[in-house]
Amino acid sequence: MQRSITGTQPETESDSDGEDFSDAPDMREYNAAMNALAAIKAESKDHRETLKRKADELEDFMIDKGIKFIRIEGLVAQIKKRKKLSWNEKSLREHVNAEGMLDLDMYKSNQTEVVERMTIKLEN
Repeated sequence: MQRSITGTQPETESDSDGEDFSDAPDMREYNAAMNALAAIKAESKDHRETLKRKADELEDFMIDKGIKFIRIEGLVAQIKKRKKLSWNEKSLREHVNAEGMLDLDMYKSNQTEVVERMTIKLEN
């Protein structure tokens, strides 16, 4: 059994048994909410693109100036170094000995990368 959720009035389809669905709930409010969420999602995408673009601009500025920390317009931005260790099957298999044992220390020393990442937070 299917019900259509489009249109301005409740629309129903009956199944092959001829069952009457004239008392089905009015789904106009549901449709309005779905449309509003779609509009919010589109607007949110635009805002995320703006945030990404401006964060990239700030990161480029900080790199050009050689600074790791800045307070600007109510924001605190910081470039931090951190260690990153990826776990994947291919790399793990490369560090298994003939007995099938993983040399965890060797894996960590070979696979750990130091990466820099900028964070931006609202100033308290």
